[in-house]
Amino acid sequence: MLDETLEIAEALLAIDAPGTFAVRLRVPAEELQLHLRKVGPIEFPISSATTSRMLALATRSRFGWGEHTITDPAVRSGWELRKSRIKIDGRRWSPVLRKHLVEIREQLGLPDTGRLRATLDKLTIYGPGEFFATHQDTEKDDDMIATLVVVLPSSFTGGVFRCSRADERVEFRRTKRGAEQLDLIAFYSDCQHEIRPVTTGHRVALVYRLGFEAKSSRAQEPVVGGQAIEQLERAVAEHFELGAEKLVVLLDHEYTPRNLGWSRLKHGDHIRAASLCEVGANLELDIHLALADIHEAWQCSPSISSYRSRWSHWNDDDDDDDDDDYTLEEMHDSSVTLRHWRSAADTPADYDDLVAREDELCFTTANDTFDPVATDYQGYMGNYGDTLDRWYHRAAIVMWPKANAFLVEARLDPRAAIRQLIARQHKGESDPRLQALIVIWPNCVEAEPSEALVTDVFRLAALIDDPDLAAAFLVPVKPESMSAGVIPPLLQATRRHGPAWCEALLNEWHTNASGRSSGRWRASYPHAWLGNLVDADKQLGPRLAAVIVAKQWDEAQAVRATPAHARSPYATGRTPFELTSLVDLLSASVLAGARKVHDSIVAQLTSKDSSLSALELASVTLRVHERLGAKRWRDWGTARLAVHAKRSLSAALAKPARERGDWRIIVPRRCNCSDCATLYEFLESNEIGTICPLAKARRQHLHQVIDGDGVPVNHVTERRGSPYRLVLTKRVQLFSLDAEGRVRQADVLRRLAELD
Repeated sequence: MLDETLEIAEALLAIDAPGTFAVRLRVPAEELQLHLRKVGPIEFPISSATTSRMLALATRSRFGWGEHTITDPAVRSGWELRKSRIKIDGRRWSPVLRKHLVEIREQLGLPDTGRLRATLDKLTIYGPGEFFATHQDTEKDDDMIATLVVVLPSSFTGGVFRCSRADERVEFRRTKRGAEQLDLIAFYSDCQHEIRPVTTGHRVALVYRLGFEAKSSRAQEPVVGGQAIEQLERAVAEHFELGAEKLVVLLDHEYTPRNLGWSRLKHGDHIRAASLCEVGANLELDIHLALADIHEAWQCSPSISSYRSRWSHWNDDDDDDDDDDYTLEEMHDSSVTLRHWRSAADTPADYDDLVAREDELCFTTANDTFDPVATDYQGYMGNYGDTLDRWYHRAAIVMWPKANAFLVEARLDPRAAIRQLIARQHKGESDPRLQALIVIWPNCVEAEPSEALVTDVFRLAALIDDPDLAAAFLVPVKPESMSAGVIPPLLQATRRHGPAWCEALLNEWHTNASGRSSGRWRASYPHAWLGNLVDADKQLGPRLAAVIVAKQWDEAQAVRATPAHARSPYATGRTPFELTSLVDLLSASVLAGARKVHDSIVAQLTSKDSSLSALELASVTLRVHERLGAKRWRDWGTARLAVHAKRSLSAALAKPARERGDWRIIVPRRCNCSDCATLYEFLESNEIGTICPLAKARRQHLHQVIDGDGVPVNHVTERRGSPYRLVLTKRVQLFSLDAEGRVRQADVLRRLAELD
């Protein structure tokens, strides 16, 4: 917790929270008349003979494990009788129980605006050596708030009941006097508790679920006032005066989604909730309940014993993995996500997945006081050290000024917030929420904003007078790829603020933190989108498209590609995506009227260092001609591509075809090492095979060179002798590859000639 909320925590601690988490009452045994089916009336104290008859009808005790109910004697060793076998004289017992439930309610610190209701669950029996390990009760009803155990008079020793919450613990032992009375033990259902092993005799008890029935679903009126409330109100008011968006107060008890509610808050939680509700009403704050999912990531150091087991054999006999074998050092990351919301009227509220910042958190009990619901300990990770992740589930009261409700909702649904602002702008009304939202807007937008959000933000930008404010809303919503639906509002905003404004926005979208281009111009603005942009506005569209195409060409030139003359004719060429990208650039530059860009592309593709082979250039040429049509093809001088491609193909076909028996393979030399010199001499010779005794690293180098050049040569390591031998054999496919290549060249040359 930071200093920003420390005064609020101190004010909450100053509010007295009466009551405790576990209580015990003693009641005369004659108040309860118990009858068990097939056993008969039960006399107190219960005799061993009666216990034997009860055990004959009992079943093994089960317990909840996640969503299942299971039996495991290592966790719970005992017996139980179902509720259907139990009959109690309610005429006598019910008034007595109601009376004592009032006292239990008071001692548990629950408000007098409601009452406890007891529902019988079962009868439990623990004999010698039997126990129930530390656990937490499953809340079976929405209004279940506590558990009541009525220990019946019988002769037994051991079976101590232990109950704890946070760092507090109580024990209830059977005394000699208590053996003749009823022990009523009540405790909140989120408490950790256990029954220690019974030593002698049998511990027999009735188990009730306690629900709390409140007169109202809202928080109770605070039972404190005066200086304590005033101190709390001042602290909360100061928190929001300093600019905080919301306040998140973590509560001390645990709740499930089904039983979270203002009227079901436990112990001190309901006192503090009532006090915060009064403060909220005085300060005009919205107030809600929610469940907080808390994650903490810690750096930690292992203990000496951990180092011993890690680096030596001192602990060879210890096979246990002890996740507590560490010391926490520093928490390097944490997060709090709020879910399962309840409004002040105790109705569901739709704020799920709202995140709380650290400076908004307040608590009176730290997380490490409670047991985490899950942990993940990662041992030694080299330079990263040991790490520990912890998860907690806590309830929280969340408050914010009514004026901040718009900002809170904007974090969850930024598009809805933008649409509200658009509606106000259409009415011509000034809206202070514009300036308030822009402060947090970058944190509201996801990494990949939806098309609908981008479209709406452009619509808002077209309605805002201030161009800088309009751009500030748009900068965080850069889309991965522009859609056609964005074009109309983009043009509207550009007409409002000018083409230079839009160009600056696009540059901002594609500039990284160091001020350099972050790329993705080609991916963000597909060719079809640029065509739609030009068609949507014959003046403004081409201007914006020209800017984008120039950036796309700069981006393409920044990618280094091997010149075609330095590439093996057998190697994998440019990918279909790369060729399509060049086709898009050439045709888009024509659509945008960007002649300078178009001429630069043509000049590069027809230069001696072009990265396109003759066949690749011909493929691009034919596709561009198909897109542009004959007239624009001639007007823009794109025919130079065809001239260059035809010249290159004609030169290749003028060379004599490979004759039968000609095993020479001529490829550019990419490496000047001695091993590669030997390899290239073999390739350029008429030899079909050769053997090279080489060490592993040298063999791997030649494997990579052969695969990189794509030459039709088998290269296999013969694993005998020292060093192993690399066996090279030219493949007969050499002849078919060359023949098929000449056929393709002739066919493409014919198609290029038809363009004339």
